[in-house]
Amino acid sequence: MRLAAAGRAAAIILESPYTSVVDVARRSWWFLPVGLLMRDQFRSMEFAHLVRIPAFVFHGTADAVVPFAQGEKVFAALAGPKEFRAIAGGQHVAPLTEALWVEMKTFLDNYVP
Repeated sequence: MRLAAAGRAAAIILESPYTSVVDVARRSWWFLPVGLLMRDQFRSMEFAHLVRIPAFVFHGTADAVVPFAQGEKVFAALAGPKEFRAIAGGQHVAPLTEALWVEMKTFLDNYVP
């Protein structure tokens, strides 16, 4: 997210984005002080509001690794033009259907010169 916030890309596509790796880790290792143990925490929410490039976000509603609500939160914080696709019943690595590929291509065609 830090690179996208720097604006060095024409657009970004995010699959199952997380608010931070610490937030994801706490779901599985709630009994450990993961915030103290993890050096690289990849805190997306610190940078999401700075992302002004076009963003296409998709997230499976049944994601057991990164909760769907985290993807929604990251999407809401993005500052630039954006589109969100909920993949009904999609797991963590949502299947990339032909229809989703077409949507991503259309998105890029609309925003990337």
